[in-house]
Amino acid sequence: MKHTDKTLTLLKELKNKRDNLKYIGNEIMECRKHSMGYMDFVIIAIVNRSISITVGIEKLIIEHNMTCVRALLRMQLETVLTMAAFWLTENPEKMAKEIIVDGKKITDMKDKDGKRMTYSYLAKKIGKAFEWIPDLYRNTCEYIHFSERHLYDSIYSTNEEKRIAYFIISEKDYNYPEHSWIEVIDYTRHCLFIIEVFLKKYKEIKEITRDKDKENL
Repeated sequence: MKHTDKTLTLLKELKNKRDNLKYIGNEIMECRKHSMGYMDFVIIAIVNRSISITVGIEKLIIEHNMTCVRALLRMQLETVLTMAAFWLTENPEKMAKEIIVDGKKITDMKDKDGKRMTYSYLAKKIGKAFEWIPDLYRNTCEYIHFSERHLYDSIYSTNEEKRIAYFIISEKDYNYPEHSWIEVIDYTRHCLFIIEVFLKKYKEIKEITRDKDKENL
């Protein structure tokens, strides 16, 4: 069973957006100061993680593997929340240093309002700007941990009149309608958009810093 032309076209568009993220990441590295800061390392990690996860999502959609696709989508959303956490703290560079050097976890740190930045908190916080994030976070968490989702997804069809459920054991999830795969692509694209926004903002900051350094020479 093949995906529709619409789904395949959207996958190509997703690949283009993924490639664009790589381009922005390279631009940021080109406008760095004389030495790399801790946030630069974070940015590289964010870009690499986002690209790798997106590639995985693309391939798993082609393979009709919805279970793993949604688990990866949860990882991509966590990348978004991680990126956002640095903008919610008083000092992103200091926070990056504490993570890289001291081994601290984002979930143990606090934002500008003194709130501990658990991922559930970050989802609610960022959800004020992007309303779909809290629901996506909650739903995809059920694919990271074993839940009733895995039980229900094993049901191929039911006969209400005879009270019979038909199960399927397969590595292919052919029972999902095409709009479910398109929904995953859309959410992945939205995640890349938010990451791109943060990266462009960081690039602006880097360029301003670079220009000030030139003025002081």
